[in-house]
Order: sequence, then structure tokens, then C-alpha cells
Amino acid sequence: IVGAPKSGTTSLYHYLDAHSEILMSSLKEPNYFSFNEIKNQGLYYQSNYISKIKEYHNLFLEKQEHQKLGEASVSYLFYPKVPEKIYNYNSSAKIIIILRNPIDRAYSHYLMDFRLGFLSTQFHNIINDKHNKLGLYYQQYIKLGMYYKQVKRYLQRFGKKNVLILD
Repeated sequence: IVGAPKSGTTSLYHYLDAHSEILMSSLKEPNYFSFNEIKNQGLYYQSNYISKIKEYHNLFLEKQEHQKLGEASVSYLFYPKVPEKIYNYNSSAKIIIILRNPIDRAYSHYLMDFRLGFLSTQFHNIINDKHNKLGLYYQQYIKLGMYYKQVKRYLQRFGKKNVLILD
């Protein structure tokens, strides 16, 4: 699941994990394929990122023979090199992209971050940040909602038959 933040990825992760034929990673959002991008940007979320392939494989230790494996990291949609990394890891991967109205998504994301204490800036200041002083916040609330190129990268790499887009 590579869908946008605040678009239902957590719910879908849990629905799929409840299915007996699917094993979702033991850590939601391991961000394995986007680890370098997140680290280089110094993203402000404090999360347990997975950076080594063995650590990634350890997220699926409970796999039974008949199960398909899955994971959900919303950072995978935004970063341009991630589709290629996923493809190189598993060229037959099935990709689920969940999207939400970009305005609703942005404000929901902002409210979550505000409640968690990650920022105190008002939403309208971020939206009107013409000099990019609040660049990382602008990325998180505005650029993440510019879906066209993000979705296109997955369609080009995996093909329409391997990408499911939900809204």
C-alpha cells in the first residue's frame, strides 16, 4: 500500500492483515524503500524505520506457506525513486494507491501534526509560504497532494494491471 497519508491506508492495512491469506508486515510503515529519502530530508516524524534488508524480511517471520505478503508505507507514493526500488525488489508486486481529496487530506494531515505537537504554525501560513521558509511542512501538506506524477510513476513501472487506485 503506497497511498497518500490520511487517506485510509491504516484501515486498509488492518483489513488486509485480518485476512487469513495475507500477512502484513509486523510494523506498519517500515519505510524500507524510502529510508534514505526520509533520512536525508530529516523528516520530523519519530518512527522506527527499517534500513536493512534482513530487518525488512524479519517483519514477515510469521508467514505461512499460503500467505501473500504486504506492507503499507505512505512515504512510498511521494519519493520519485521508490517505484523503481520496489520493482527491483519484486517486479510482480501488486500496488495499491489510496488517494483522498487533496485539500481534505492536507488539512487532516496538518491537524494530526498540530495535535501531536510537531508544529505551531497556522495552516494558512504554510499554504501561503511563497518563500519556502516552511518547506518541509509545505511538502507534507501541499506537495504530497499533487498526485498526478506520483501515480504516473507507479503506472509506468508496474503497469495498469498491477496497480489499484482507490479514492
